[in-house]
Amino acid sequence: MHFYVVHFGKLAHVVVEVGQQNVFSEILQRHARVSREPVFSYLLFCFHLLINNLAAVYPLNLPEFKPALRKEQGKVFIFDLIRKKYIVLTPEEWVRQHLLNFLIAHRQYPKALFRVEGGLMYNQRQKRSDILIFDRVGKPWMLIECKSPAIKLNQKAFNQVAVYNMTIGARYLAVSNGMVHFCCEAAKPGQDPLYLNDFPAFADVPAS
Repeated sequence: MHFYVVHFGKLAHVVVEVGQQNVFSEILQRHARVSREPVFSYLLFCFHLLINNLAAVYPLNLPEFKPALRKEQGKVFIFDLIRKKYIVLTPEEWVRQHLLNFLIAHRQYPKALFRVEGGLMYNQRQKRSDILIFDRVGKPWMLIECKSPAIKLNQKAFNQVAVYNMTIGARYLAVSNGMVHFCCEAAKPGQDPLYLNDFPAFADVPAS
């Protein structure tokens, strides 16, 4: 499995290589209405799990990970690494748990630095951040937005996390649908964002 973080600004010119082609996901992404039909996307995702006997064989462009799953009352639940409880499995949650595993197991980020589904206020409306990582002194360091693998990432997705960051003030921003990942250093006044080739390693997290 090859893992690549692609520069967001070069999205139109880059073909992302994955170790195992997810034909099911490709079919979904060609469907013109998928990005506007989250319920439809979720039903197809659950169907994909069902035909694979709940083994969750939904390959992503991330290191292999076998999360704990269980089925109750007709619903599939996945164990959240940070909240330490079972959460209803959705395409976005599948991506989030794989990203958490990647950052914790492969980039040595301590679990104590993560906050999942944290509340924030924007335009007097209650919103939630998918993944927020703090530095060693408790300041917001990286904000990550997770999307369904069936949804193609575009500028709107990146704008969403940038808007949330107006309240949070994290140094880095990232967006992922599990297949393609974008990470950048948040733009400073009068400057453009600095896109990265990879997620920062934990050794890069400042102590002060």
